[in-house]
Order: sequence, then C-alpha cells, then structure tokens
Amino acid sequence: MHSKKLSLPKRKMASLQRCKNQNKFIKKVIFMSNLMLKYKKILERNKIKLHPLVWIAIAVLFGIVGAVFVTLLVGNYVFAAVTLIAIADIIIGLPIYVENKRTAQIEKFFPSALREMSDILKSGGTYEYALREVSLIDYGPLTKELNKILRRLEDGANFEDAFSSINENVDSSLIKKVVIIILDSVRAGAGLADVLDEIAEDARNLYKLQQERKAKTTMQVLFIAAAGSVIAPAIFGLVNTLSSFLVEVSTSTGMVESVKEIAAAVYAGDIIYNVLLFYLFFESLISSVIIAYMRDKNASKALLYFPLFVFVGFIIFFLAKYATKVMLAGMI
Repeated sequence: MHSKKLSLPKRKMASLQRCKNQNKFIKKVIFMSNLMLKYKKILERNKIKLHPLVWIAIAVLFGIVGAVFVTLLVGNYVFAAVTLIAIADIIIGLPIYVENKRTAQIEKFFPSALREMSDILKSGGTYEYALREVSLIDYGPLTKELNKILRRLEDGANFEDAFSSINENVDSSLIKKVVIIILDSVRAGAGLADVLDEIAEDARNLYKLQQERKAKTTMQVLFIAAAGSVIAPAIFGLVNTLSSFLVEVSTSTGMVESVKEIAAAVYAGDIIYNVLLFYLFFESLISSVIIAYMRDKNASKALLYFPLFVFVGFIIFFLAKYATKVMLAGMI
C-alpha cells in the first residue's frame, strides 16, 4: 500500500513531463509553420510560385552539385561541405535579400508620398484623388502598393480596409506603425492632412536615423569583414603550411628518425588543420551575426552575410595555404 501511494505522484510527474514535452513539440511545430508561411509570402512577393520546401530542396540540390564539382576539382571534402552550405544559403537567402531591399525602398519613399498626399488633401482633394495623384509619381515598389490600394477602393472597399492592405504586402515595422496611426486618426475623425504631414516628418526623421547608424558603423563593419574573411583566413593558411613544412623538413633532414615521432607530428598537424577550419567557420558565423546586429539591429539577417563570409574566408585560406606551399617548395 505504501509503495502504491508513492508511485502515484511519480506517475503524475511523468504525465506532467510528457505534457510539457508535447507542449514544447507543438510550439516548435507552430514556430516552423509560421516561419514557412512567412517565407512563402516572401517567395510570392518575388514571383516565385513554388512551395518553400521545394525551393529549399532546389537550393540543397544546387549545393550538392557545387560540392561535387569542388570535390572533383580540389579534392577537399571540408571545402566541398562549405560550398554546399554557402550555395544553399545563398539561394535560400536571395529572396529574403530582394525583399529587404524592396522594403528599404518603400520605407525611403513613404514619407515623401505621405507629404504629397497631405498637400493634395489640404488643397481640397479626396482620399482617392490624393492616392491617384501620388501613384503617378515614380516611388519604385511603393507605387505598385499604392496602385493596389487604388484598385481596392475602385472595387468598393472603404479607405481603412484598402489602406491597411499595405501591411499585408510590406513586412516593415515602420510602415505598420504609420498605417495604424493613420487609420486610428481617421476613425477618431481627426484632420488627415495634418496627421499625414506630422507622420511624414516623423517617418523621415526615423529613416534618417537608421541611415546615420549604418553610415557610422561602416568602418567597424569593414574592419570585421576584412578581419574575419581575409586577414584571419590568410594567417591560418600560412600557419597550416608552415607547420606541415616544419614536419617535412625535420623528416627529410633526419632530425626526426623515429616513426612514432613522425606519426605524432603528422597527427598533430591534422588536428591543427581541422581546428583552424572549425575556427574559421565559427568566426565567419560570429562576424555575420555582429555585422547584422550592428547594421540592422536584427541578428537573423546574418543569414544573408554568412554564406559570403564563409565562402570568401575558405577561398582565402586555401589560396594562402597553396601560395605559401609553392614559395616553400624549393627550400626542402
């Protein structure tokens, strides 16, 4: 009886633990589904009519082809693996890069469009007339979004529903905040012309602050990029070649005659080589995260920088390694 009483709390604890594990699994599934849904929207905005998993599979396939080509050309499996990751990451990240560039252009021209709408409204124009006049100006991707709003108005939608549609097509916190303020002002019955004028000024100032932050961090970004993708890989390639060169010199000159000592030296050289490659990969990742956070305050954008950094870094590493080997070849 006593043992049964003790076993009941254990069963409850086990069931609670299972529930926690299930909740964690469900949260992960929801997170991944939301991520796929967001990526699907990005592909649709870039006119790529493929399922995200199909696009990712194509990226991996191209990465495998590139890895096989590098293996046949160079014969280095580590560089082949890096090539696979870099190519797949570039193909997966390319739509994200294009979407970010499109969003940046919309954020740049949005204050000017709001200011123009404000001037038209002050002169007695209606919402639809103001949008129509502004859509005639070349604001890049923003002009297309304004035309979509106009089409909704022509189809019978009210101003609030039509104007809020821009949030569905533009993934920008700045645009979303501005649209919410504008719609709240319309619902409250405030003068939209004055509201647009003030919001345009605030949005322009915020955009200028973002650009100033990027300009001020340009030197730091260049330093991190150069150190992580050029200088450090070149030094690592030099160190790896010199360590192999010292082993070869010691063996050829008879300084080391023991087979065990030679084997130990070769084994140590292999360890140094693998450690340098791992450190180079890790350093490229950290450099990408730091630069993404410094420039955009968004560490997830490291996905766009990482493939370039790691690919360039490994190319510099192997070039420095083989260049040093060629220079030292005649000294043995």
